[in-house]
Amino acid sequence: MKASLFALSASLAVVNATYHWPSPLIDQVEGLLFEGRGEGRPDNDLLDLVGKLAQCQSGTFGESGAAEWIRFAYHDAATHNVDDGTGGLDNSLLLELDRDENVGVGMKHAKADFGHFPNKYLSFSDVTAVGVALASAECEGPIVPIRAGRLDAAVAGPFGVPTPDQTLAEHTESFRLQGFNPEEMIALTACGHSVGGVRSNDFPAMVPGIPGVAADNFILFDTTTALDNTVVREYLDGTTKNPLVVDKNATLISDFRIFSSDGNVTMNKLADPETFDQTCSRLLAQMIDTVPSNVQLTDVINPIPHKVDGVQLSIGANNLLLRASLRFLDRNDNRNVTIHWEDKAGGCASNECSASLINFREVTTTLSARLGLFVTKYDFQVGVNATTSLSKFWFTVDEGDGSASITLDNDGTGYVIEQDTVLYVPNSSTSLTTVVAVRNAVPPMRVFMDIYARGPVLTTTVDFTPATGIASRIGYDFYTFDYTGVDFTFDLHALVDGTTYTEDMRNTYFATNNPDF
Repeated sequence: MKASLFALSASLAVVNATYHWPSPLIDQVEGLLFEGRGEGRPDNDLLDLVGKLAQCQSGTFGESGAAEWIRFAYHDAATHNVDDGTGGLDNSLLLELDRDENVGVGMKHAKADFGHFPNKYLSFSDVTAVGVALASAECEGPIVPIRAGRLDAAVAGPFGVPTPDQTLAEHTESFRLQGFNPEEMIALTACGHSVGGVRSNDFPAMVPGIPGVAADNFILFDTTTALDNTVVREYLDGTTKNPLVVDKNATLISDFRIFSSDGNVTMNKLADPETFDQTCSRLLAQMIDTVPSNVQLTDVINPIPHKVDGVQLSIGANNLLLRASLRFLDRNDNRNVTIHWEDKAGGCASNECSASLINFREVTTTLSARLGLFVTKYDFQVGVNATTSLSKFWFTVDEGDGSASITLDNDGTGYVIEQDTVLYVPNSSTSLTTVVAVRNAVPPMRVFMDIYARGPVLTTTVDFTPATGIASRIGYDFYTFDYTGVDFTFDLHALVDGTTYTEDMRNTYFATNNPDF
């Protein structure tokens, strides 16, 4: 194991000591990091993208999607100004892609890859940061610690991303404004250029196209697919084919100017693999943590030992349905997990308020495996009396090894169900129609939802109307809204007798799929 991996694992208990469910931002980022998943959706699998679309160097001409993700993050962060605290990793890059300094189809690829994941709680710039950590892990690079809480900019930032034709003095000043000293400039350039290369369509003067072939030609920075120090060693031993080192046009060999700027002192240090890994872990983290001075990031997000997600209280044929998942960081085929709940009165009127799991599955990712984890989920779907309903749930765990059972109850509070007045009904919904249920004891004054169309920004608020063709049952009336063409998240509200009840951040994907069961 690498030193940076040990450091991350050692801080696990401390970092997670303050975690309490639900913590929407932490839950979102942690899920992407260690399950690769956004909002519990299998098609929203960020690690699947890094594995298929963005594998280290697997394209037809050797292009590297993982390098595209790292380059995208750097170009977003590179307009930071340490003197006045502005700029950094803030998503302003999406408003700057028409600039020559951001040339490249890879930028558009990364934008499209990341665009599936932002939502009400998760900024585009946080997704970009997670992408760097997953790209490094997938390419056998160092573990990059991740914090969350970045805010997306509404306007473009200043020009200032370094370009190959700039002088060493210009590069040094640019990196200084980003918060990196000259030694760090050398090292971060080596880290970033340890994967990927140069496209002919982006830099035709440096990389000629292939005659008769419309697709890009692509020259790699080094001869391995890993995020490792091969780029350093090949530079030092004179075998490099890195076009930014050996191009005949001396104006464009920016890597050579940077690498050699201190007489190769830094590059010789980076020739040691452990030093390279530790340095890249630190500098890539510093790069993605470069944010405007008014942004406060969280502590480092490490794997949550026992994590609840996929919670949905909904309507069955004759009762309420509670769905939930409990995730562990290891696999134990002898483990027995039971879910328990209590009704609104604080007890269990039927004395049957417990159930066993219905499904068990592995969700381990490359990053999780690199940390020595085997991430598994236990899925539950239970019927709950609609009259007595439920107030909270918890779990007991028997490891099957003779040790005492443990109770997982969210630090004594239980996993609380805040309300059952208005509920999303995914089993009755379709990709075109959203169905919700509202308790009919008091007719609601308004049933409505705030829609976030695949992003963190509220796009519209719409009202539901009484459903036709869905009869009332188990004390609930039904309401519908037709919304075509967009997969979206939403907050669901019902105004009843002067009080607004809310179901937070539901997902239309649940309408036609069972991502957790």
